[in-house]
Amino acid sequence: MSGPHDSLLYARVETVLAGEIIAGDLKIGDQLPTEDSLIARFGVSRITVRRAIQNLVGRGLVEIRRGKGTFVAAPKIMHDLKELSGFVEDMHALGRKPTARVIGKEIVTANTTVARHLALTRGERVVRIRRVRLADGVPLSFDETYLPLEIGKRSSPRSEGRAYFFAPRTQIRYSADRGGVQIGRSGR
Repeated sequence: MSGPHDSLLYARVETVLAGEIIAGDLKIGDQLPTEDSLIARFGVSRITVRRAIQNLVGRGLVEIRRGKGTFVAAPKIMHDLKELSGFVEDMHALGRKPTARVIGKEIVTANTTVARHLALTRGERVVRIRRVRLADGVPLSFDETYLPLEIGKRSSPRSEGRAYFFAPRTQIRYSADRGGVQIGRSGR
């Protein structure tokens, strides 16, 4: 039977292990010590160690691989998409370092979908920017962005701010500051 003292013990084990993960003493992919090692280290019961580990699993800090052990998990970024906001802002809010790796920037002709969303004529020249968005160096998304030619020629592929442009594969519009020019918002 567990009492109030036991709940303090599992919380202490959980806090110490979480601290070691956050501090980088235990890195992504590292195996946690065995249950027996943790029992000896903390002077607690097996059930106390298991409860602490389950809480760490629930927090997304570790994962259990049956037959292999418990390992430090890669951070999982969860985001409620009911309200759209910018990638950079989202990652900052989650305490992550956002970056982008530009794969290419080229002038292409607008297909029907791109032309409709940018209020252009099909076949008009636009700038297409392809990039991989990363958080803490981990790739999270591939963006293919289209800008009207005059804005795209002046833009840096990494900029974000006020004018809107269309990302057709994700059906999300991101914003970029281009001399105060504003292009229509997505209806989705």
